[in-house]
Amino acid sequence: MSGLQFDNKISLGHILSALMMLIAGVFAYASVVAEQSNQARRLDKVEQSQQDREVRLRTLESMMAGQTADLSNIQRGITEIKAQLKDMAGRQ
Repeated sequence: MSGLQFDNKISLGHILSALMMLIAGVFAYASVVAEQSNQARRLDKVEQSQQDREVRLRTLESMMAGQTADLSNIQRGITEIKAQLKDMAGRQ
């Protein structure tokens, strides 16, 4: 049976292979950290955009509520004017 054989020598190829793996690992880690930082910035922009939209929505809701109240007041005024016109027409 021919098993694996290991020698106890370290060659320049072994050192270069280990060094290249270490360098590749450092670059991979740096790339992941940079991408994570980029994603965090993008998430902050999305959250800020969402907050801006929320403010605009609240402003629109307030404007709509004011317009609804104004319309209600106008309708009440028209009803009062109609009643007064009927009353004036009935007196003549």
